[in-house]
Amino acid sequence: VGVISWNESTGSHVKVVTINFNIAANQVTRIIFQSPDTVSGADIWQCGVSTSVTCPGVSINQCTGLVTFTSTSLPAASYSANASLSSISPIALNGTLSYTPF
Repeated sequence: VGVISWNESTGSHVKVVTINFNIAANQVTRIIFQSPDTVSGADIWQCGVSTSVTCPGVSINQCTGLVTFTSTSLPAASYSANASLSSISPIALNGTLSYTPF
């Protein structure tokens, strides 16, 4: 299993994207997006909770070091005390993140 993580911060606002993938199968097995959201109360969205479940809409190219998201839906997974999971909409990731191939 490989793990790639990106962090971005501005002042006290932080965003983290972590991807777990099966190196042999070249398949993403879990995506976690973490960013405190004071509007919805959510702070973690994720898909692929176990290694037997994949996340649709994401591909990884280990040779070029690119992860591509196409309407990748992530349901809320964690929330503050003033919200409930059923009231928080999923988010969709679109775009490309790059990393140094390993």
